[in-house]
Amino acid sequence: MSTVAIVLLIFNLLSFPVFYFVLRKKFSRNNYVNNMKKEVDKLIRDIEFHSERCVTLIDDRIATTQNLLKEVDNHINIAGKELKSQKKEVVMLEKLMDKNTEKIRKKNKEKNEIQDYSETLRSKGINPDNVKLALKSKKERVIEMHKDGISKDAIAKKIGIPFGEVELIITLNS
Repeated sequence: MSTVAIVLLIFNLLSFPVFYFVLRKKFSRNNYVNNMKKEVDKLIRDIEFHSERCVTLIDDRIATTQNLLKEVDNHINIAGKELKSQKKEVVMLEKLMDKNTEKIRKKNKEKNEIQDYSETLRSKGINPDNVKLALKSKKERVIEMHKDGISKDAIAKKIGIPFGEVELIITLNS
């Protein structure tokens, strides 16, 4: 055999066990398991990162939603208070309207009574304006007589009106 073939044979015999152990180590079960563990660990880290990010985003959105809910609750409370105060105002206005309506009804009733009395006087041939003047002149006479020192009883007899009316006229003009 030639020397080259012997050298190649020796090289083959020496390299075979080296390649065998290297390839065995590279493609062994332990190496495969270790590679799988590394890949799984990497995937777990990625999942943890993304899940933490998602949780953070969800927490932020929950906090934002809670703040919005608080604002809405505050607005609802303010609107409720405003509504209550407006209801109170409406009730007060209704009471005032009822009172004013009653006063207007009374005044209208008095006005109608005065008109009816004026019509009654006209139907009897008496001018209502003359009655006012006559009453006014009685008042003026009562006041003048009182100033002159005449007693209330005498004034009532002279003018022909009741004693209480004389006292009322004098009291109102004092």
